[in-house]
Amino acid sequence: MAASGFSGVLKLADLDDFITPSQECIKPVKIDRKVKAGAEGRSTIQIGKDGKYMQINADGRASKLQKVEITLTDCLACSGCVTTAESVLVSQQSGPEVLRILTENMELPVIRRRQILVSLSNTAVLSVAAKYKVGALEAAKRIAGFFKSLGVNLVCDLSVAEDLVLLECQKEFIEKKQAGKVPVLVSACPGWVCYVEKTHGSWLLPYLSTVKSPQQLAGALLKKTDKAMYHITLMSCYDRKLEASRPDFANEEGKDVDCVLTAVELQQMFDNDNKTLLDFDPEELDPIPYSSSYQIVDHLSTPKGSGSGGFTENVFIHASQRLFGVTPENLNYIPGRNPDLQELNLEKDGEVVLRFAVANGFRNIQNLVQKIKRKKCPYDYVEVMACPGGCLNGGAQCRPDQASQSRELLAHLEHQYKEELPKRPSADSNLDIVALAESVSTFMHTEFHAVEMAPNALNIKW
Repeated sequence: MAASGFSGVLKLADLDDFITPSQECIKPVKIDRKVKAGAEGRSTIQIGKDGKYMQINADGRASKLQKVEITLTDCLACSGCVTTAESVLVSQQSGPEVLRILTENMELPVIRRRQILVSLSNTAVLSVAAKYKVGALEAAKRIAGFFKSLGVNLVCDLSVAEDLVLLECQKEFIEKKQAGKVPVLVSACPGWVCYVEKTHGSWLLPYLSTVKSPQQLAGALLKKTDKAMYHITLMSCYDRKLEASRPDFANEEGKDVDCVLTAVELQQMFDNDNKTLLDFDPEELDPIPYSSSYQIVDHLSTPKGSGSGGFTENVFIHASQRLFGVTPENLNYIPGRNPDLQELNLEKDGEVVLRFAVANGFRNIQNLVQKIKRKKCPYDYVEVMACPGGCLNGGAQCRPDQASQSRELLAHLEHQYKEELPKRPSADSNLDIVALAESVSTFMHTEFHAVEMAPNALNIKW
């Protein structure tokens, strides 16, 4: 599996990926001088036995110095570093934070308690299932049992949000293709989006799909249902924490997604209590609040296509039907130079009329960007994911017992995704989904912003 930390495209500031934080970090730090200047006011800094920094005043009095804290929002607003999760202090996106919120909520009188909902991604559930050697549905139910034992009210999956996103992506592509605004680049991967915003400025942003990811669409719709609800997601990738922290997905009343947990962090929560997933009784997944009036999809089902959401396959079939009146019977992917690059073409009357691609990992992302820069990109639509292997190989999935088993584990997860999880029919064939999409269309899209490189003397290479 991928190494711990944010995805590879967020680790370009330094080749050894060790910045704690980078010298380029521009977060302003306010220094309160509590001691008067002069000989009598001199002080020294010492490191205590607990590793904390102490300020020793001239009169011998000692006081602990406050740690400077860098939040995810600071990183998103900065043109300097975004590096490993270990070096960026994620104070509000962690297992301990979830436990604190749940404990405080349970201590309140019942009438004052907040509704707390956990949304499960299929990729994270499959990772936990593989770790504890159980089926995907059993894993999902036991995860629900764990969270409900802590006081969570509802545990749902993201199936409805996934279908709503696919439906809107289909509509968006048709509009852009007819207007000649291609290629369209999938923006469901926050690591890829952050890389585009910080590295390639405004010239690449117009190609990004503006449809929200399933995580953020689910968050927006849940907060529309209950503004006071506390929303936790279980995801396969640390980059989802960055996504949830974007100012675009927050307002005066709070964030659409309050906290993102990952599969490996869930495992750590079990380990900290000397328990495993199997120690928790299974609980049924709950109806999704913003779609509970519809009989829409089966729990823990997946769209057809890749383990990263199936964008390419679903949009390709819809576009083939709408634009050319062709329903592809067999989808034959053409392998590229490496396993993470595949093409999907539609031929009509001996001519290629649609050219789609899946491009995972930074190597393929670099090549794609260069083709677009040179105006030689042959694709109409590209599903781009930062992690090699896509979301099933997210940087926060549970680790294999031995590093040498990474490829075998990824192959197992891909097999489970394609064979064990039930496949949903196309979103545009589900009248309930279509009706729901029309009613929530104003929540579907977002914006992206180029981050200009800030002038900083530390950036100068002498």
